[in-house]
Amino acid sequence: MASWIVNNGTIEAVQTDPIEGDFCMQITVATPSANFWENNVQHKGHAFQSGKKYTLSAFLKCDQGTRQINFKPELDADPYTGFGEQSFTMTNEWAEYSITTPVFTQNVSPACITFHVGYAAGVMWMDCVRFYEGDYLAPDLGQ
Repeated sequence: MASWIVNNGTIEAVQTDPIEGDFCMQITVATPSANFWENNVQHKGHAFQSGKKYTLSAFLKCDQGTRQINFKPELDADPYTGFGEQSFTMTNEWAEYSITTPVFTQNVSPACITFHVGYAAGVMWMDCVRFYEGDYLAPDLGQ
């Protein structure tokens, strides 16, 4: 399984009020980038299959005020084509955000899941990240 990587920032597992389990990801962006897509968190090693659609969801919160993030399942090579790409505005309270791709008309490989975080400097937390085939399903958080 591929691991999470972050460009132009830091990412670490912390015990800051996680949604599920004992840890969540803390992402720190030291300085905003000229273009929001230049700072990102990625999970590589995917392939999207023709005839299928996928849902990407995650719980997010930020250190103060609001912060933007862009969800982008994408081709992991130039021209970095996105599928169902969307930006969201998170707050300092946990909330779930989700996108569903269109049905793929051809196989896409290599592919990755990218979260663009270069809008502004600051700290955000991410938890219960899910990427799966089909339409949105509410997470089972054992509650």
